[in-house]
Parts: sequence; C-alpha cells; structure tokens
Amino acid sequence: MKREILSLRHVCLSRDGEEQLSEVTFSLYEGDVLGLISLDNQGLDALVELVLHNRRLDRGHLFFAEKEVSSYLGCTAKENKAAVVESVSHLIPALNLADMFFFAKKKGPLLVHRAKLNRQIRMIFEPYGMKLTGAEYPDQLSALDRCRVEIIKAKTFGCKVIVVREPSSFLSAGELACLHLLIRKLAAEDGIACMYLCNHHREVMSVCSRLAVMYAGTVVLNKASAAVTERMMSVVSEDFIKSITGLPRPAAPAAEPLATIRGKNGFALTVFKGECLVLLDLDNKTIPRIADALFARTPFAARRPEYRVFIDGTEAYRNPLLWSFIPAEPAGRTLFYDLSYIDNLTLKNSSRKLPHFWLFKRYRAHVCGEYRRIVGDVAESGNLYQLGQRELYELIYLRAGLERPKVLFIVQPFIGMGMYQRIRILEYISQLRRAGITVVILAVSLSDSLQAASRLILLQDGRIEKELPPERFDQAASYGLVVR
Repeated sequence: MKREILSLRHVCLSRDGEEQLSEVTFSLYEGDVLGLISLDNQGLDALVELVLHNRRLDRGHLFFAEKEVSSYLGCTAKENKAAVVESVSHLIPALNLADMFFFAKKKGPLLVHRAKLNRQIRMIFEPYGMKLTGAEYPDQLSALDRCRVEIIKAKTFGCKVIVVREPSSFLSAGELACLHLLIRKLAAEDGIACMYLCNHHREVMSVCSRLAVMYAGTVVLNKASAAVTERMMSVVSEDFIKSITGLPRPAAPAAEPLATIRGKNGFALTVFKGECLVLLDLDNKTIPRIADALFARTPFAARRPEYRVFIDGTEAYRNPLLWSFIPAEPAGRTLFYDLSYIDNLTLKNSSRKLPHFWLFKRYRAHVCGEYRRIVGDVAESGNLYQLGQRELYELIYLRAGLERPKVLFIVQPFIGMGMYQRIRILEYISQLRRAGITVVILAVSLSDSLQAASRLILLQDGRIEKELPPERFDQAASYGLVVR
C-alpha cells in the first residue's frame, strides 16, 4: 500500500481577512502526480505556501508524512520537505552546481577534491540524460535545465513533494515533454509526489495520475485522470467556455505593413497594422532575442542584439513613443507601488508626451475624473498596496491604452492567470485593438492567445516554421501544442 505523503482535510485558511481556502480536502501518496487547475486563481498562492511552510489554520488539519503539522490549534515550526519549481529560479546565483549540491547541505564536506566533486555531480545527472559538469552557474542554464536541476536537487535533498507551477508559461512544447519524462521517472522510481499546477487539463493528462479542479478556494473535482472526460471538464468550466466563446472574433487587419522584425540568416517578419499577431517560440530561443532588440543600445543592453525591430521605418529603440512593452508577470515589474494610481497610469505620458503635466493640477484632475468613471474609486488610491490582481492588471492595460503606441508587445500575457482572469486579459486586448493599437504577443505556449489572434506564426531554430491564419489554427496541434 502506498504511503500517504500529504493530506489536507477540510482546510480553511484566510489571509488579510479574505478567505483563501475553503474546505479543501485531498491527499497525495508516494508516486502520485496531481494535476491541479484553478478556474479563478483564488487560494492557489496560499495552497502552495501552506505545502511549503506550515501555518495555523482557521479550520481543518494538514498532515505531512503521516504527521499532523498544521491545524486550527497551531502548527510546527519545522518546514515541510517540499519544493516549488516555477518561472522564478530558486537556485543560488553565486554558486555553481557542484557547490550548490554539496556545500549547501547541513552536513556537507568541509574539504573536498574538486575532481571528485565534479565526478559525483555527473553521477547525479547522467541517469536523467543531462550532461552537466558541475561548473555551470544558474544563469548559464536553459529554462528546461534549470527546472530539471531544481527538481533533482529537491530529490537529492530529501524532498517528498515537488510543486511544479505553470511550466508551460516559460517552457516550449518540446521542453515541456522532457520535463514530463523527468516527473514520471521520479514518481515511478523514487516515489516522489508531485503537484502540477496548470491552466488546461489536456496539458497534464499524459503525466498526472489524478486531476483536481479548484474554484472559489475549494476543490470541486478530484478524480483519477483516466476517469476524467471532456464532458466533465466542460461542465466544471461551463461559465468560462460561454464567456470565451462569446468574445468577438478579431476583424481581419488591413494589409498595410507597420513593423518589421529582422534577424540573422535572412529572418524577416512583417507586422500589419491593426492585427493581433501571436509569435509562438517552439524552442524558447527566439522570443528573448526579439525582446532584447526593443531595448538595444540602452544602458540596460549588455550586447548588440541579434534581431532588429523597425516601426514605420524607424528602429524601435530610437523612438520609444512608437511602441510599448508589457513583460511577463508585469504587476511586480512595471508598477511603482508607493506612487498613486494616477501617477502609475500617467508616468510615461507625463515624461514624454506631456512634459508639463505635473505643473497643472487641472490636467491631473481631468485624468483622474475620466478614469474614475472607468475604474471607480480605485482611481483615488494613494498607493497600490491594497489593490488586487484584477485592479493591477486593469491599470497596466489602461496605461498601455493611454500611451497609444503604434505597436504593443506583450510577453506571455496569461502567466499566473486563472480561467476567469484570462477572459479579462482577452477583453483588454480586444479594447486596445479597437483603439487602433497593433498587438504582438510573444509566447512559448498558446494558453488562450488564439482567441485574440488574427495570425499565428510558429518560430523554431531562429526561423519561421509556419504561418497560420485563423481557419488553420488547429494545425498547431501537430507541434504538440494545446489548442482550445
């Protein structure tokens, strides 16, 4: 009989007065791979945090390795033997792999022969088909190798549960298949239990043994993956399906060239005015280089980029007013939380398009009044600390609309989004296009990008693999992609 590794029984948990988890009940056994999908993203952060670090519950019990570690009476101070793998690296940047695996242990060696250490590192990675010497630093690893190193490191350090969080948001389809092989191998041979968090059930059906669906902080479906049918999933996500199919399909753009992306080996790609172009990177190599080209020859550029982006005949970095850029997970990277809502909304415009904006109170009052009609009293916020995810993302896309760029580049817009939050992102993109802004989505996974796309281009090995119009989007499935 399999040993129970993790068990949540009627767990209720609140954070800052808001209920995050409500009557959550499920168990993980040795070798289990649980695919977990959240329809609205509520409680997902709290659940991951609870698996990693024990804390007092409002109600219920949490057991780890068959011992109670958290309840409504209190919790143990000891951390659980669990690890999380996500888009952000958890490796120590100043240590190479050999140092990280051996010297970071509590009982690691004080003196060691470097050749012996590297030999041991190779012995750790070779069974998993990885050719690493131990001299590599985290920033020298690809996204796939970094994930695999983190998982193997967690296993080496005795972790019993590994949480893999939305890997399709930063790994290509081919890299995702390699990650699935590793997860299955560790589950079958070492009894490692895995919680696989993702946005679509088809992504995990080939790797998970069980599938659970969360909504409003509670588990609404928990079944063996073999017993899950498309009908079950359509019933669970009925409101989402109605909402997303109800979104208007984008109109065909005018055949008027607006921007060009050029690269080595004759790479040339034209962006047409008014379209929503999805550039899907099948091997996760081209998209970062295109993003680098937007910031070429700035103090932040470490080297000359391999690609060049031209908008209306002008290279992008020469005129930042022609374009805007929304990075992946922008809420933590593009907002200034100590500044007011209106300051965040108008920052770029006031410094570039309206240089005297700060001198005239009537300008600020007019903008504040206009956007109060759109977002309500949120526009009066003196800082952003009290705003939720929905308000923050609405601010980011409203700011893009206010800037009125000719081209808006968005990197992986659906990272960390539940099903219903993704509907809001699609609505924002649709509003921007109606305002005459051309949108280019830079992605390594499709998520729901095709709902907004007027054209899909697949990139591989630095070249254009295939270009697909809307009526042929289903052909992307032949590349191992999840197409809704």
